[in-house]
Amino acid sequence: MGKQIAAHEFCKRLYSTLSAIYDVVRKAYAKRIQVDRAFQQKTNELVQQHVGTDYIQPVSEVFEINQDTAAYIASKKNGDGSKVINLVKSIEKKAEDESDDPYLIAMAERAQAVQESFEDRQTSTAEALAALLKEVEKNEARKKEQAGKGFDGLTYFVYRTLIDSEIGNAEEVSRKIK
Repeated sequence: MGKQIAAHEFCKRLYSTLSAIYDVVRKAYAKRIQVDRAFQQKTNELVQQHVGTDYIQPVSEVFEINQDTAAYIASKKNGDGSKVINLVKSIEKKAEDESDDPYLIAMAERAQAVQESFEDRQTSTAEALAALLKEVEKNEARKKEQAGKGFDGLTYFVYRTLIDSEIGNAEEVSRKIK
């Protein structure tokens, strides 16, 4: 047992010595930037005086999603970034209010993907706004076709799925689902 304690003490001293040598070498060769305290304080004061967040506008407006949405958004004077966020929120609200419509739910998911791409700076503001407005236009065209055929949301969804899958008699089959 005595030999183990002696070996432990030896390792402890050796480790302490190596740590001290490492600390001296690191301090001698590490790059250090000396910053003048007065300069740093002046910079902090300038940042506090001239940088603010008063230009950020809250996301508060919810647009009605219809055939006039694109014209209404174009007429708004606020920035395109807030238009993108407000339009996404409007689409999500419409999908939530009409949760029995599979197209609106899918549209809300696509709008969320556009927003994530916009927030991650993978798409520009103009591209995101254009993509969202295209979704609104596609939804309006869908509503017109759906009303023309007299289908409810689910029946039209089945109809479009059959058409997209190139299955014959899609309208006839869809009408039987009701």
